[in-house]
Amino acid sequence: MLVVALPSRLGTQRYPMIVAAPLTTQLGEWVAAAPNLYPVLEVGMGGLVKASAVMLEHLRGIDAGRIVKPLGVLSTDQYGPIRASLEVMFGFQGSAR
Repeated sequence: MLVVALPSRLGTQRYPMIVAAPLTTQLGEWVAAAPNLYPVLEVGMGGLVKASAVMLEHLRGIDAGRIVKPLGVLSTDQYGPIRASLEVMFGFQGSAR
């Protein structure tokens, strides 16, 4: 799972949660066909041992207590394509990079 949002930044939450997107190492043709929907994280990014696609269409809210510890952190540049895709998906800008 890749944490994509921390609602707690907006105020005290009734039920602490995070917004996350699952990752997959199954990089089929569908990833290349929709790179804005499935940004790829290369080996080493955020500590990944395999290249992985972020499955943005499967965003979900999960209980923050389910996160035991972070396994890695993306730099601002590494997170950039994910952020750009989320902005388009939620209608905050015209098109992804």
